[in-house]
Amino acid sequence: GTVAVRVTGNPLLQRFTQSLGKPLVATSANLSDTGDTYSASAIIEQYKERPDKPDLVLDYGELPKHPPTTIIRVDQTKYAVLRQGELVLAV
Repeated sequence: GTVAVRVTGNPLLQRFTQSLGKPLVATSANLSDTGDTYSASAIIEQYKERPDKPDLVLDYGELPKHPPTTIIRVDQTKYAVLRQGELVLAV
């Protein structure tokens, strides 16, 4: 019953969504419970035997290792940090 919104720091995807004038809706690249993934080849390998492969994979080579994204649940007047990542809230 919730929706997650992610703001990308990737310049290409920022330009793409700006040109659309709408948000891009997508799931995470890696499969659930497979850990962090930092390369297109690892994503392709995860989906090798699956019928639900991605339609498109952009290969930027090995990506820099960053903490996972911060996930915040906002519910009317309150919020809770569900996963602490690189973004730190200043309250």
